[in-house]
Amino acid sequence: MVIGKKNQLFSHVLKEERTIWIHLPERYDDTSKENEHCPVIYVLDAELNFLTTMGVQAALYRGGRSHIPDAILIGIQNTDRTRDLTPMPAISKRGQATLENSGGGEQFTSFWRKSYCR
Repeated sequence: MVIGKKNQLFSHVLKEERTIWIHLPERYDDTSKENEHCPVIYVLDAELNFLTTMGVQAALYRGGRSHIPDAILIGIQNTDRTRDLTPMPAISKRGQATLENSGGGEQFTSFWRKSYCR
């Protein structure tokens, strides 16, 4: 099984470089299946979840003997989970920031859309 490739992608929205993991199905370059589409699965926390997701997807696909389609996997490695995966700043009842870096979910979503949803 080919694991995939790691690439670097600079995000102008987040002002940082992200490591992106990409796994293409074996049949991806098969020109006889030119008009077939592969679903894309986006994996957050790729450094923890990419290999597991790839293994589960491959087991469910079983070389085309199931109803689960083969898929392209794109893993986004995390740099600051609290910032990226919270929709607004987490403020305590006393007005103090509970999680200092929280509230960047909208920026992360914007980065994701600009990078992958074309």
